[in-house]
Amino acid sequence: LEASSETMSRLAVLCLCLSPAAAFIAGAPAMRSRLAAPAPKMMVETEMPALISSMPSTLLAGDKVIEEVFGDFPIVFTGLCIGAFGQNYAKARADVDIPIAIFAPGFAVVFLALAKLGVLNTAAGLLAKVSLDLWNLTGAVLTGGGAYLKYN
Repeated sequence: LEASSETMSRLAVLCLCLSPAAAFIAGAPAMRSRLAAPAPKMMVETEMPALISSMPSTLLAGDKVIEEVFGDFPIVFTGLCIGAFGQNYAKARADVDIPIAIFAPGFAVVFLALAKLGVLNTAAGLLAKVSLDLWNLTGAVLTGGGAYLKYN
């Protein structure tokens, strides 16, 4: 009877050690495998600056056009969406019938021009700065003093 009680206590300790819940208990780190992780091996044995300098440094004219089109696509699409929303809003409010073929693409062009001139970047930066400053003024009162944003 004594041996079976000792066996049962050892089995209980073993079950606790192997339990998945034991992974969430703060304690000594689990033993790690002694096998070393495979290290990456360079396939090219030349120096990187020499390899980079041998690559062509200029883009083709078609590459520049593709880069410009894909870079401007999100701005144009957002302008189209805001223009379509504005057209529908004006139609619902003032019974103005503005054709979508004029208003939405026209607003997209204006939106793209504002982005190229830097107006959208300036507005986004000012909005971020003002919202952070406003939170610093009101956040301490709303949260009891522990929510002060520190930024550079």
